[in-house]
Amino acid sequence: MTTIPVPIVQNRLFSLTVQVGFVLRRLAPAVGVILAAALLAACATPPSVSPAASAAAVSTAPSMEPSTEPSTEPDTRSMPDSPRDGPAATRPDDQIEDHIEDPPRTRADAPIRSPHFAARQTSADQLRAETIDALLAAMSIEQRVGQLFMIGFPVDAAGRPLRELSRRADEVMRTIQPGGVLLFGQNVHTTAQLQNLITAFQQTAALPLLIAVDHEGGSISRITAGGGVPATRIPAARVVGAAGDPELAYRLGKVMGRELRSLGVTVNFAPVADLLTNPANTVIGDRSLGNDPERVGELVAALVRGMQSHGVAAVLKHFPGHGDTYEDTHYEAAVVRHTAERLDGVELVPFRRGIEAGVIGVMTAHIGAPEVTGTGDPATLSPFLLQTLLRESLRFEGLVISDSLNMHALTRYYDRNQVVVRAFAAGVDILLHPERPLEAYRALVEAVHSGAVGAQRLDQSVRRILETKYNLGLLLPSESAARAIGADGIIDLRFPAEPPAQVLGIAAHQAVVEEIVRRHNDLRQQETGAR
Repeated sequence: MTTIPVPIVQNRLFSLTVQVGFVLRRLAPAVGVILAAALLAACATPPSVSPAASAAAVSTAPSMEPSTEPSTEPDTRSMPDSPRDGPAATRPDDQIEDHIEDPPRTRADAPIRSPHFAARQTSADQLRAETIDALLAAMSIEQRVGQLFMIGFPVDAAGRPLRELSRRADEVMRTIQPGGVLLFGQNVHTTAQLQNLITAFQQTAALPLLIAVDHEGGSISRITAGGGVPATRIPAARVVGAAGDPELAYRLGKVMGRELRSLGVTVNFAPVADLLTNPANTVIGDRSLGNDPERVGELVAALVRGMQSHGVAAVLKHFPGHGDTYEDTHYEAAVVRHTAERLDGVELVPFRRGIEAGVIGVMTAHIGAPEVTGTGDPATLSPFLLQTLLRESLRFEGLVISDSLNMHALTRYYDRNQVVVRAFAAGVDILLHPERPLEAYRALVEAVHSGAVGAQRLDQSVRRILETKYNLGLLLPSESAARAIGADGIIDLRFPAEPPAQVLGIAAHQAVVEEIVRRHNDLRQQETGAR
């Protein structure tokens, strides 16, 4: 039997105390204080609490007062932001460890673990299980439902880009207590401003938020679109695909993950796993890595490993494959008319490779597959596609995240509140950017209370979300505990808190992009010469 060192026991107890305290302060402040005092007295030398945890612990109780909610603006989540201007500023990288030279990991050695992992695996598993179990047991139905939502605020009530937390946004955040926030291009102005906004969002939350963004590269690069944040400008997926080198893709993923994490972003809605098998498809276009299933699958897996090695959850999109469509789901319903055999041998291959690489999230597309399901329902509302195909056939155990729920492929054909209930019942874990978040939240709370949605189904998704936050280091009280205990899986909890000024756009990162672009240009010249 492995003996757990005293410091580890202290860290485990302190971690449990902090996490239970977060929720109990919401439920019964007096109880939370008493429990915290009793348990903390047992910790001779408690570790320091992370800034996100401290902010969550002191935030005030959410208001459940009803309020009138205007419709949000049209979805811009998957549309290009303003054109980029000028090259990314290069930052000095003297004395900064280069984290991008590691070779891509194979399936066999994909997990990144601490040196003490083998000896302390049991304590790590127990710490995670105890933390998640305690949090889940202490949460009300309303708080559990809140964790299912990831909401965004591209503009304020006057239609101006939201760059600091508005009163209205603060009210919505404290009422829903969502599991995460989606950042838009409008939210990004400068590095300091973005960090302040993320901190303000975190301070409204009882539990640390997942902070998500679309940072695919090319035209879908929310962080660099406005030019005010000097992050490395990521090339479009088509350029990465043309370079065709999994090692370079892995290094590019590390660049993306390292820079995003330094800003406080922990989820990237990338890479795109769609195959561009229809040249007339305009919504995907250069966002795709190519049309060869196996080649794209290799690159997808490499990007996933690179991003997640720096504590940023990668999300494959758009399941079950948006590459062979003509319609744009931002505006209308879309359909892929392929058989199950065709999807399995072509469109699903990159998703399968990404899942094998340990990807944390898969985003659903609002596209139907009638030859597979026998209905016209989009994947986001299809139990067959999300449970039978994604969960059972592809053996995906991570987070299923919907595409934006305010897109017209849904809102033109379905009641907006029923969309939320149906998507969750179909198998979605995180409900992204509903048209009217307060209405959507209350509709799902009512569905749970009425029995239309089962408590067991609710707990499944909430547990996945909490486990993801834990694995990303968001629910740990200190870096020292993470270093001592290690992690189970592809995510290493020892993520350094790197200042953005020492990470964004540094020469080593620029060199990776330049090499990818050079290989892409060489290939184009060869193709031109061959003609």
